[in-house]
Order: sequence, then structure tokens, then C-alpha cells
Amino acid sequence: MNTIDQKKAVRRIHSCGNNYYKMLDVPQNATEAQILMSFKKMAKKVHPDKNFDPRATETFQDLLKAKNVLMDSTMRKDFDQKLRCSYGETRWNRWGNSKRSGRSNGGSNGGLDAGRSGGRFSSFKPQWAFIVLIIFVWIIVYLFYIPSYSLISSEKFPLKCTTTNIKVPYYLPQNRDCFTKYKPLGNLWEIMVVNNFWNTMRHACNAEMHYRDTLLEYARKMQMPSCDKLDFFTNGYY
Repeated sequence: MNTIDQKKAVRRIHSCGNNYYKMLDVPQNATEAQILMSFKKMAKKVHPDKNFDPRATETFQDLLKAKNVLMDSTMRKDFDQKLRCSYGETRWNRWGNSKRSGRSNGGSNGGLDAGRSGGRFSSFKPQWAFIVLIIFVWIIVYLFYIPSYSLISSEKFPLKCTTTNIKVPYYLPQNRDCFTKYKPLGNLWEIMVVNNFWNTMRHACNAEMHYRDTLLEYARKMQMPSCDKLDFFTNGYY
């Protein structure tokens, strides 16, 4: 191996820092056989007897330490934990640096651009909110609006109409059209008219039956003095 390759091998291992996996050029799930094979390959490049770089001895010791740690299950588990912690800390520092750089840029020209874009969005969002509100109100009115009508004719509701299916009569104001002309809402309105008619008739029928039963009970208990006197004299005479 020439001097340039020796320096490259030493430089590469030193650039890995304390990451033993990168030093040995193996993945984190590498087996012991893979670790040992990679160590032997790297050791041939950086061993002080063959590599004349001034840092060769230090590099070989680091490589040997990496192999010993990864070959021991307990030490490897501790190293993996430290590696995860250091990785999370690195990501946190990068995020903090990006936030700080964003604030510093926001104080100069970046802040002006952000203000301009924020102004556009601030005027854009309320417009969309207003449009969505209008659409929502229109849907509510479309689905739940019920025009005024009556099941009884009166001066306010003189126009007589009938439902399509069972011909239930209902009455509308003079300036309105029958529900059959409004589709598809007209069908829903007619269903409401029919349901209202049936409910009204049921309540009226129940009231009439209750009134009839009350009258019958009263009739059975009603006093009839003339009839009683007639019975008395008739029975006494005969």
C-alpha cells in the first residue's frame, strides 16, 4: 500500500469519530463474524508495522477498541444506547440551529418576505372561511327549510293542495305553489305533510275515544229520579 492510500485509511477512520460501526464499515446489525472479518481487513491497512502515517498507532488502537466493544454483547448494548442518545442530541441541535437561523433571517429581509406572505394568507383565509360559511348555510336551508302550511283552510291559507300519493289535503298562502312543483324538496315536504296529518289524526282519534268513554261512564252513573219514581209506583200498583 502506498503512502497516499495509508493516509486515506487513517483519515477515514479518524473522520468516523466515536462511531465504531463506521470505523469498521459494518451495519449496526452486523454479526460477530462480519465484525471480525472487517477488522482484519482494516487492520492490514492501518497496522503500524505496515502503515507509516504518524497517526497509524493511534488509529490501530481505536480500531482494536471498536472491535472489542462490538464483539462483547454487554459493551455493544451500552454503546448502541449511547449512539442513539448522541444521534437524538445531534438532531435536536440541528433543529435548534435552523430555528435560530430562521429568526435571524426573519429580522432582516426574510422577515419582510414572511410578512408579505403572511399578509396574503391573512387576507386569503377569511375569504375562504366566508365562502365555506355561505355554502354551509345554504345546505342547511336547503335540507331543513319547511315552508308554512296548514291542514285546515283559513284566510291565511286559502290555497288547497293534495299530496301525490294518498291525496292528503293541505293549504298554502295564496301566493305559493303546491309542493309538487318543487323538486326534489317538494317530495320531502309532502312526506312531512303526510306525517303531520297522521299524527294529528291519531291525537284527534285518541281524544274522541277518551271523550266517548268518559260520556259512557257518566251515563252509567247518571241519576234518573223520574224513572225511579215510575218504577216504584208501577211495582207497588201491580
